[in-house]
Amino acid sequence: MKNIWMMLLIICSACAFTACSGDDDKPTPPPVAPTATLPETLTIGQEVTINGKDFATTAKLIFKNSADAAKPLDIEGAVFTATSITFTVPAGAEAGNYKIVVRQNDKEYELGTVELLANKVEKKLTKVIFSDPWGTTVEYALTYGEDGQIGKIGYVVKAEGETQEMIYNVKRESEQVFIADAEEAEAYTYSLKDGKIAGYVDAYNTSFNCQYTNNYLTALAVRYEGEEEEYVIEYEYTDNNLVAIDGSGLKFGEQKNIPNGVDPVICIYKFILTSITENGDFFPHLLGLCGNSSANLPSSLDAMNGHLPLTYTYEEWGGIKSIACTNEEEVSTIGFEYE
Repeated sequence: MKNIWMMLLIICSACAFTACSGDDDKPTPPPVAPTATLPETLTIGQEVTINGKDFATTAKLIFKNSADAAKPLDIEGAVFTATSITFTVPAGAEAGNYKIVVRQNDKEYELGTVELLANKVEKKLTKVIFSDPWGTTVEYALTYGEDGQIGKIGYVVKAEGETQEMIYNVKRESEQVFIADAEEAEAYTYSLKDGKIAGYVDAYNTSFNCQYTNNYLTALAVRYEGEEEEYVIEYEYTDNNLVAIDGSGLKFGEQKNIPNGVDPVICIYKFILTSITENGDFFPHLLGLCGNSSANLPSSLDAMNGHLPLTYTYEEWGGIKSIACTNEEEVSTIGFEYE
C-alpha cells in the first residue's frame, strides 16, 4: 500500500512539473506597435501634442529626414503617455519631409511622415505690385492703423505715360466694412458673417453675395441694379486648391502656400489671368476676409493658357517676394513688399 501511495505521489509531481514547464514554454506575445494621427505639417519651434495609443512612457522620439536618413534628429524632452506625445520641434531643425519614429521596447516604429516648415515670421504686407510686358504697372499700398488693421489702401496705375492715383479709406463698424475714396465717389459696403465677407454693394448698387463651403469661397453671385437674375462666378477647388475661377485655371504643384497677407494665388487670378477685374472684388482678399487660402502654390497656367510656367522668389524669412509668368520673351511679374 505504501508503494502505491509513493507511485501516485511521483506521478502527480511529474504532471505538475510538466504543466509548469508547458506554461514556461509558451512564447511571449510581441509588443504592440504604437499608432498615431499625425498633422500634415509642423513648424520649427512649434509646441506639439500628437495623440495615439500604445506608447511606452520610456519611449524616445526621433525625426528622420527623408532626404538624409544618415542624420536622425533625436527630440530631447519629448514626454510620452500611453496615448500621447508632447514635444517642441527643435529650433535648429531644417525644413523638409521627416519620418516620425518612436523607439520603444528595443524596436523602432514609424508613425508616418510630416513636412517640417520654417518658422513663420510675422511680417505685414505693405505692397502688391504688378508689371506686364508692355510697361503697365498696378500698385496697391497698404497702411496700417494703431489697431494693426489696414486703414488705407493706396491705388496707383501707370500706363501709356499716364498715372492714376487714388486713396481708399477703410472703416469698420460692427459687422460691416466700408471702403471709399476721399470724395466717396467710389464706395463699397461689405457685410461680415463669421469673420468673412458675406456680401457687398458697390457705388453702382450692384450687389454681390459670397458663398462658402468648408470656409472656402466657392461662388460669387452678382445682381445688377434693376435686374432680377443673378450672374454666378464659380470658384472651383481640387484638393483645397483654387484650380479655376469662371473657367480660367491653374495647375498646382507640391509647394505649400503660406500666405503673409493676401493669398498669392488670388493675385495670379487678379493680375495674370484677369479673372478678378474690379477693385471691389479684390479688396476683401487684400483684407484677408475671404476664408481659407489655397493649400499649395500653382506651377503653371492651365492648358487653355498654354501651360505657361510660374516661378517664385522668396524672402530670407520664407515669404513670397515675387511671382513671374513667362510667355516666350514676355514676362509678367507680381511683387510683394513687407515690413
